Amino acid sequence: MSERPKLTLKKPLSLAKEAQIHQMVKDSKKGTVQEKNKPSLKEQKKMEHQAKLKKSEEIKAAVQWLLITYPECFNQKYSKPLKLKIEEDIFKDLSSDHKVTKMKIRQAITYYTKNTHYLKAVMKGTHRFDLKGQEVEEITPQHKAYAQERLHLITRAIEAKKRKVKPQN
Repeated sequence: MSERPKLTLKKPLSLAKEAQIHQMVKDSKKGTVQEKNKPSLKEQKKMEHQAKLKKSEEIKAAVQWLLITYPECFNQKYSKPLKLKIEEDIFKDLSSDHKVTKMKIRQAITYYTKNTHYLKAVMKGTHRFDLKGQEVEEITPQHKAYAQERLHLITRAIEAKKRKVKPQN
């Protein structure tokens, strides 16, 4: 095996060379981490909160679009169990210049199906419905069990939150 020679400085750097290296390191740090333009932690949290609010509003707008466009299928008060992969039927109806994107539709359906009213409808229902409000397939016992489990988790979380934030008189 060949040994690699050790690197050593035989004589110290000149002051000019040392200052030059120091300036190069300083410039490289300044270029990669721009401290002046970096928002504070409070500003970052505020920007994240605003982004979440904007996303939430977009999803709610997509849900409203679904409620208006397909009233036979989507109803907030009297939820019906939806056909599996119903978003594919919705995508077929979308035009290319439409304001609601496929991603927002998926998010809106997720939001709609995680609602407690929807979960109760799946537990009590016997069939799933298409966009025209017609029965298309039976609800399996596994899907009913899953809906019951999700509902149980949601109610436990709500109860825990209520216990945690009890008003003190």
